[in-house]
Parts: sequence; C-alpha cells; structure tokens
Amino acid sequence: MRIGLNLRAVKDRLPHGHLMAWAKGELGLSRQSCQNFMRVAERFGERIHRFGAIPISALYELLNAPEEVLKQIEEQHIPLTRPAVRAAKEQARQEQ
Repeated sequence: MRIGLNLRAVKDRLPHGHLMAWAKGELGLSRQSCQNFMRVAERFGERIHRFGAIPISALYELLNAPEEVLKQIEEQHIPLTRPAVRAAKEQARQEQ
C-alpha cells in the first residue's frame, strides 16, 4: 500500500487542510479512501510487504488486529481474507 505512504508525504508538503481536495482532484480518491490508505501506512509502514498480496477489505480489517494475529498472518497460519482475519481477531479477543 505504497499509496498511503505517498499520501502521507504529500500531506506533509501541502498547506493544512488541502490534502483531501488534492487527492480527489488528482487521484479521484474519496476522503474515506484517502484516510484508510494513510491509516494502513501509519499502522504497517514497510511491514505491509511481509503480508504478500492482500485484498483491501482484509487489509482494513487488519488495522485494529492485535499483534498476535499479524504474526500469524506473516507466518501464513491465517489466510488473507476478511472473514479469516475477522475470525482470528474474535478468537484472540476470547482468549484474552
């Protein structure tokens, strides 16, 4: 999700409050998509490449996943699908 890292870099260069208009005009991104991409970049950074190809819905589901779930995904114990990630998060909550 390099786009999130790129959006963060652009945000740092634009005057305050101008990113969303720029992202909509230049990239056709909605406010929500732009924020989601940046949240992914903030949460995972370059670590995202360790997960392999990830459907965007699964990636968004990972945003609030505990570290143990992320580790299981990196080790390929959990498939990268939204239902599998959601189930792993629920199981982690129940074990706590």
